[in-house]
Amino acid sequence: TDTPLSGAARGPAIAYDRSVVGATATTLYGIDTNSANLIRIGGVDGVPSADGGQVLQVGTTGVGLNASVSMAISPSTGIAYMSNPVSGGTTAIHTLNLTTGAGTAAGVVDGTLLDMVLLPPSTVQVAAASTRAAETAGAASITVSRTGDLRLPASVQYSTADGTARGASDFVATSGSLEFPAGVTSRVVQVPLIPDAIAETAETFTLTVSGATGGASLGGTTTTVTIDDAVVPVVPVVPPAVDRTAPKVLVLALAPRSAKVIGRAGVRATFSCSEGCTASARLLLGRTALGAVARTRLTAAGIGALRVTTTKLGQRRLTAALATARTHRARLTYELTVADASGNRRTVRLPLVAIG
Repeated sequence: TDTPLSGAARGPAIAYDRSVVGATATTLYGIDTNSANLIRIGGVDGVPSADGGQVLQVGTTGVGLNASVSMAISPSTGIAYMSNPVSGGTTAIHTLNLTTGAGTAAGVVDGTLLDMVLLPPSTVQVAAASTRAAETAGAASITVSRTGDLRLPASVQYSTADGTARGASDFVATSGSLEFPAGVTSRVVQVPLIPDAIAETAETFTLTVSGATGGASLGGTTTTVTIDDAVVPVVPVVPPAVDRTAPKVLVLALAPRSAKVIGRAGVRATFSCSEGCTASARLLLGRTALGAVARTRLTAAGIGALRVTTTKLGQRRLTAALATARTHRARLTYELTVADASGNRRTVRLPLVAIG
């Protein structure tokens, strides 16, 4: 029902720019096979409307065109592409300058391509800029979503950062990677929360995603998590329901009160996986490893535990640190990393204090 194109133009190939969700304006372009020109149908940003059939000859493509020419404009880069079947059963691909109309050869594909569409880019982002969780919920759940072209796998890194809520006192500082297999649109990061019996106002921390791979780009990268206070007796944290998107830490180690105890008995943490997984752990003095446990594997869903004891050299380093510290105390970190079969990793770091 639209008005025919003006000026005897013949436009079998048309494409809108900015054809993405959320765009407030778009301009319609086409190929006039009578003149071999790039044309604009209607005005810039659709004013006047393309429905009126008004044609502006932008400029020559400089290409001998077949009647089956097609056109598409990338929603991510704004670059226009034209396919033009040629002799020998192949199709020539050109890019088009939307200001001058000039075509530039980009390559040739086998077969006769009759139409063309450019998929939107693959974008990974936090699903919401903010979320809330009750202090007694066990964990804060943060959804990370992926949109656009889902044909290839992708991944992102994630990590928490203190705000008014502090790691090790209000929540467990957490970092790792999220794997998105082809076709998967969302993953969930679980950040364990630590309840206490102290009345306090709502507190916040942030989770940030970074380092997208697999051709994906990043959208919104940071979400603010608000922990709503609830006064309860101090009890072990009840783990959230089993979630197959990431491994979980159920019970963390307690801080030994003596350097000798650390050396002899070590430090132990318990973890749980919703499927087969591997785990490793280290005991750190600053950035120096005092002891480590190589990968331990669970072949199926279940609970495992890792105990890290200091090596002889690690124990000597710990003893030396205690001897030189004015308070005869040393701050240690128990670092536990758990990975599931899909490659999703969770790393938790528990602060410890050794007393000489």
